[in-house]
Amino acid sequence: MRRRKLFRVLCVPIICLLLTVFSATAAWADFDSGDIAVIEADPAILQPGEAFDLAGKTLTFTPKSGGGYSIGIATGTINSNLGTNLSLIDDTSTGALALGFSFPFFGTNYTALFVNANGYATFGSASSFANFNSAAGNDLSTVLDRMAEGLPRIAALWNDLNPALGGGVFFNALPDRVLITWNAVPRFGAPSTSNTFQITLFPSGVIQLTYGSIGAPSTDPVLGGFLVGISPGSSFALFTTTLDLHTGSGGSTSIYSNQEPLMQVFGGMPNPLVHIPTVAKRFYQTHSDSLDQLMMFANFSNALGDAFAFEQPIRISMTGTGQSIFNLSSFFGSSGRLHSMLNLNRLSVYPDDLTCLTNPNCRLPGNNDSTLTLIGQEAGHQWLAFLSFDDGGVSSDLLLGRDLAHWSFFLDSDASDMEGNNWIDNANGTFTSNELTIRYSPLDQYAMGLRSASEVPNFFFIRNPTGTTRTRSSPPEIGVTVSGTRQNVSIAQITAIEGVRPPGFTGVNPTTVWHQAFILLIRTGTIPSSTDLSKIDTIRSAWIPYFANAVSGRASISTSLGTTPPTAAVALNGSAFHAGQTIAYQATLAPGSTPTQVDIYLGALLPDSITFLSLLQGSGGAISFTLGPTPISFLSNVTLSSELIVPFSYTFTGLEPVGTYFTYAGLAVAGSNPLQSSNQLSLGVQTFQFRP
Repeated sequence: MRRRKLFRVLCVPIICLLLTVFSATAAWADFDSGDIAVIEADPAILQPGEAFDLAGKTLTFTPKSGGGYSIGIATGTINSNLGTNLSLIDDTSTGALALGFSFPFFGTNYTALFVNANGYATFGSASSFANFNSAAGNDLSTVLDRMAEGLPRIAALWNDLNPALGGGVFFNALPDRVLITWNAVPRFGAPSTSNTFQITLFPSGVIQLTYGSIGAPSTDPVLGGFLVGISPGSSFALFTTTLDLHTGSGGSTSIYSNQEPLMQVFGGMPNPLVHIPTVAKRFYQTHSDSLDQLMMFANFSNALGDAFAFEQPIRISMTGTGQSIFNLSSFFGSSGRLHSMLNLNRLSVYPDDLTCLTNPNCRLPGNNDSTLTLIGQEAGHQWLAFLSFDDGGVSSDLLLGRDLAHWSFFLDSDASDMEGNNWIDNANGTFTSNELTIRYSPLDQYAMGLRSASEVPNFFFIRNPTGTTRTRSSPPEIGVTVSGTRQNVSIAQITAIEGVRPPGFTGVNPTTVWHQAFILLIRTGTIPSSTDLSKIDTIRSAWIPYFANAVSGRASISTSLGTTPPTAAVALNGSAFHAGQTIAYQATLAPGSTPTQVDIYLGALLPDSITFLSLLQGSGGAISFTLGPTPISFLSNVTLSSELIVPFSYTFTGLEPVGTYFTYAGLAVAGSNPLQSSNQLSLGVQTFQFRP
């Protein structure tokens, strides 16, 4: 991370990549290894993902015409007109403070706010939270929840501060703005620390957060760090766009932008939250929106709460499964195709023995699932298990077990990946389980859209079980015998409650081919080992036939990424030039398999390593150049649908700087900051020497 900060100081967009390449440091761009998409985690994906880096800066949140905000950053200083000391002490909040104007915030107008000692202001009512993460949490999986779900809030530097130890919190309502300042306020329990920062609100709805000197945050693994951002409140962590605020780019991205919090968590706590919507957005910057489900593994520990792995539903577009129709795909960067995303934990929790890894009966330590059946369960949550049935005229959930999203321990589920058991009726009022998770049952396949109702045989569950301590929520287990009453259930009892399930996987993909992408998330500044790449690809390769067998050959999985990124290349007519000679430069820019909008950068880095010669597209196709401290795009917001060749020639006069030149052709995501690794698509570089 420190190396990246160095580049932020020394480099400017696109050329940072050039210097990265020629200083033998790790490349920042994501890449595909066969059918594995490798994505490098950054401070937007990881919460927290870096130390606080906004001191001496002003963040500006500017309302967008359609809702939400865009973000900018500049050098900033604290306005010394502090106003009135609010006399706040530890964990206290003010009453309503009049703004003196109507302030629009995420589509709602407010005339007053409440200021809390802990680095934030709220609208509507006061908040008493000292920490942004819940003290009841056991890791950082809930690190975004309070900010998203609570009151409308501006968090300039949310952490546990205590103005009773020194400094103060000030309020000043001026005719054209409101200033809220935390001046030299220590962190709770750390009286030697000092934090100075300021919120500025303008009647237009513009928000500025300015930072002076900021002390070190707590390193508590659950309650440490700082949170910076804005939230409409009454939202969800899932709706949040996490950002690398230091870049001063980005902002609201979803079609529900007035429900979309914007934030970043800073700190050095271990096992950070991986914010999977941000991972998905990164994926779609270089891949087509043609996938139904994303399957993410990491090669490092990340916060999962109490889960071993989990499926995040994103869209439900089919009826008859016991779920409501909804579509949250825009929060993940999809236009509607994506239905689900899985966080399958870190690779190291799965067997290194490839024989065990690919054997569905080789169970994970302390887990009833194997690698493949666990994936089967998490992938299956798109459709399962949510079915109720008509139980004598009453809608019953007795088929369901854990979280009402898995089959009941007492359901004869045919050893479904969705739990339950395979029960043997002993014909004496007792039943014995004899098989662990290994397939999708006929009922499962019906809910998945792969069987018609007429193809689902009757099944049963054990009603009023006795002689066991197991409950409906218990995990599958072999060799358990219980007493109870066998209750048969027909598919007609399901459809009476849920309606008939249409055929095909989803309303968007009504076929029997389910399209997935396997993603390996790696730590910032690292490259994946060949062992990790081989392991995840082994899982992927084994999953395809397992799934086909588990659904009785009624459907298939496609895990082909099927995409190639756009490329940029440079060719020169030589490697050394003298006065009077002409250099011929040619940039070749080729589209990927899916046309994407890009910004094109063409030019050269001069021998002083700080001056850039940027080629510019003029009227009538003429090409000129300009010199300056930052590169300028040759073309902006263009769609590469066919190969573009740009030739340029220059005759040396002898007055040019002597030394090594780095010519380049680069592609970045349109309208983005190309300094961010997530925005860098391709870079071609050629060097040459100039001597008079």
